[in-house]
Amino acid sequence: DKALRLLAAWPGRDAAPDLLQAAGNAPDDVGKLLALGGYIRIIGLDANNPPPKEKADMYASAWKLATRVDEKRLVLSGLASVKDPAALKLLTDCLGDAGVRAEAETAAFQLADRTKDQFKPEVKALMEKLAATTQNQDVIKRANGYVQ
Repeated sequence: DKALRLLAAWPGRDAAPDLLQAAGNAPDDVGKLLALGGYIRIIGLDANNPPPKEKADMYASAWKLATRVDEKRLVLSGLASVKDPAALKLLTDCLGDAGVRAEAETAAFQLADRTKDQFKPEVKALMEKLAATTQNQDVIKRANGYVQ
């Protein structure tokens, strides 16, 4: 537990692979959350490193391991800042998780605002899915604003 805490607080990206492995092999929820949280923290350490596509892939790896709502929320909070089409695609997939639907919607709008001019087709696809899968009329109206 102490070693995992030290690894999770490691100041550099070199601990990321070990943390991802530890999260996948953790014997309990506490260890998994600690390792996954450290991994996600490392992804966001530097805005330009790793490149956005690599960050999106790292968040996708974290999402695959995330089973609890608190773990998924950690992934979504970081994913919303990744300016890459792969991040928009991952968010599109995340919208199907009812346990974190509200957080996925928030992240979708945050990322759409940041990337609407750069990745128009991907933002449109994300917003179309968002509008088609929610009951919230305010969300539908806001999402449709990106589609037109």
